[in-house]
Amino acid sequence: MSGDMAGMGQYGYTLAAGKQMMLGPVYDFEERTEYHQPLRIGLSLGYALAPRWRVLTGVVWQRVQTDLIHNMRNEQLVTENVYHYLGIPLQMSYDVWCKGPFKVYGVVGVEADFNVKAKQRWQTMTQSAKKDWVQWSADAAAGMQYSVVKPFSFFVEAGIRRYFDNGSNVDNIFKDKTVNWNLQLGLRCDLR
Repeated sequence: MSGDMAGMGQYGYTLAAGKQMMLGPVYDFEERTEYHQPLRIGLSLGYALAPRWRVLTGVVWQRVQTDLIHNMRNEQLVTENVYHYLGIPLQMSYDVWCKGPFKVYGVVGVEADFNVKAKQRWQTMTQSAKKDWVQWSADAAAGMQYSVVKPFSFFVEAGIRRYFDNGSNVDNIFKDKTVNWNLQLGLRCDLR
């Protein structure tokens, strides 16, 4: 905003000698929200139930960013809201193809994501933001795993995830786009 102009809504105001004076409606005011694709990195544990079936769990770190953009009279103000989540997945995996250290598999499951950190950045200021409630989701994915040294493997999974409304008023991609495509990279330890 310019030195004497500010606006958060439909009306603008000026500051003159410490007083606020209302202006008429601001007709060239635009407000929009942009959602960044979440970044997910995980550490996974697998336990074999049968030769091709495994149950998986672990920890997934996820970074979610929402930008609130306000345009008014050739000025732009961007407020960035960044949320960090730690998720606990519970999944079932079926090995479709195995050859040496390589494995191709399919996965279905659920996940609970806990918002552990929330920050808001506006120009040069950073402050804590309101944390989101527990975010539940269900997913299906196809992945490839490469065994480095038993029991450790690197994996990459491409999938689709459906987020459920958690009732909070935190504005993020989970509420705007309840179905998301994702790519997950990580390290897995197969216990058996």
